[in-house]
Amino acid sequence: MERGTEKRKKWNIQRYLIFCAMCFVLPIIIFMAVSNLFAAHLMMEKIAASIGSTAVLYAQYLDEKMVTLDHYLINLGMNDVSFSEFASAQNETEAWLAGNKLKNRVSSDESLYETISESIFFYSKSSKILMKYTNTVETLEQQKAIEERIKAVVSKIEESERSITAEWFAEEIGEEYYIFRIYNYKGIYYGSWCNVDKILENLVRIQIEDSEKILLLDSDGNPLSSWEELETISELKKEASSYSVNGKNHRYMIVSEPIWKDTYYLTIFIKDQDIHNGIQSLIQNMAVLLAVSVLILIVFLNSTKKRIGKPIENLSRKMGQVEKGDLTVTLPAQEQIWEFTEMNMSFNSMVQEIKNLRIQVYEEIVQRQKTELEFLKIQIKPHFFMNALNLIFNYARMDEIAAVKSITMNLVRHFRYTLYGKNLVPIREEIVFIQNYLQINEWKNKDSCLVKFISDIPEEMQEIPIPILAIQTFVENSIKFGENEQNQTEITVTAEKREDQMIRLLIQDGGNGFSEQTLMRLNRGERIIDQPGRHVGIENVRNRMKILYGGAAKMRFYNREEGGAAVEITIPAEVKEKNELTDR
Repeated sequence: MERGTEKRKKWNIQRYLIFCAMCFVLPIIIFMAVSNLFAAHLMMEKIAASIGSTAVLYAQYLDEKMVTLDHYLINLGMNDVSFSEFASAQNETEAWLAGNKLKNRVSSDESLYETISESIFFYSKSSKILMKYTNTVETLEQQKAIEERIKAVVSKIEESERSITAEWFAEEIGEEYYIFRIYNYKGIYYGSWCNVDKILENLVRIQIEDSEKILLLDSDGNPLSSWEELETISELKKEASSYSVNGKNHRYMIVSEPIWKDTYYLTIFIKDQDIHNGIQSLIQNMAVLLAVSVLILIVFLNSTKKRIGKPIENLSRKMGQVEKGDLTVTLPAQEQIWEFTEMNMSFNSMVQEIKNLRIQVYEEIVQRQKTELEFLKIQIKPHFFMNALNLIFNYARMDEIAAVKSITMNLVRHFRYTLYGKNLVPIREEIVFIQNYLQINEWKNKDSCLVKFISDIPEEMQEIPIPILAIQTFVENSIKFGENEQNQTEITVTAEKREDQMIRLLIQDGGNGFSEQTLMRLNRGERIIDQPGRHVGIENVRNRMKILYGGAAKMRFYNREEGGAAVEITIPAEVKEKNELTDR
């Protein structure tokens, strides 16, 4: 667990190489990207500022012309004699004569307003006479439409009871836009109209380089011109200093400047194809450079991963397998880097050497343990064998042939189990052997002690393997030392399987139990020695369980509260490594 946590905290070489490459390349890429984007942005700002300055000049010029025209109209109405005569005419003839004088006066003053106005008109609502001077050629249809619109506007002004319109206002006549300025003085409505497209054509004497279009926007941001590029532009920002939009065929940079008290906005559309050529070239070069850098980085990382990362990762994985006990692993004998080839060959040699040493040590351990197990099994045979022969002799001397036959059969079963039995046997076979042993014991102590044996083993645990004679040894001890005052011995054997996959065997008797000194020495694992000599059985079971299970097996001795001795054996449900130690 600690190793896994430590491994997660540390970097592998592949991640480290990627990190180093990123630390070196990414700052350069970021610096280049930021520098180029900043240069492009700065260039666009400079271009926008330059065009904005031009827009300011033209807006100021247009503002000045509109103010001049405005002053001219006011002065004309207030100071011109012909205007007063037109306003005070008593009949139609006087009105026409005064109107013609006004037209001549306006014609002579044409230089004052020619760049902003197409026509100046005078309309008497009472006499229904409209006099106008026009400096452009218009069709009769256009003239009629304009006159009708002037009369309609005059009607609106009268309805609102205003003597003068507040601002210039725009009107769409036909498919063209016009802006009007109308005054009401002495009962005469007079003013000027201007065709927006012609104003813009006459406005710019020196064309802006690369200029595609100049438009006039109203206060709501609506264009006062028809232009096919506007078909795909949903909204124009009248108050933004500069921005870009996509037209029908091209992309444009737009710069707007307000005129006439923010009533209109002079808007310049610059085709940004030429503007962006240098910037796009710069951005494309940057993109190509970034792509090449990323491609080189990817190739470098893949090459590093293939030539360095994978061999080291493979070595680490194989070493983990060796650590877990798998000695069949090998590494490729050839790698693209010479050092890894040498390392792999050394690793393969080392694994083979470990395998040979392990096999040798393992064979020695197995042989030693087999010898030790056989020796432990032999330890329990001579004593019982001599007693059995003596028992048969006694019954034969008394001519009890039936008893001799029965005892002999019991002894055959007994010695077959002990001499030829496996080191691990099912609990069922151990119980059958104990019952056979009790029959022999009954023949031996026929008139002295009554043994009552109770086996409480669940059906599902009958086939679980346990060390041979693990239960019988303690049953034999209970027969020897567990006799009560009525010369009876009651032995109970139970078994249970715990949740941790451990088996708990419990052997209990109803005798006098262990002495305090014996109990203390047994639980310490010390040898028990009495006057005749050393107790082989308990030590024998302990040693065999240590060989088969290592430190996983436990034995505990204690005295029961209701009287008698108890031995608790805890062993794994299965032996982890099944080899010849568990064979015959």
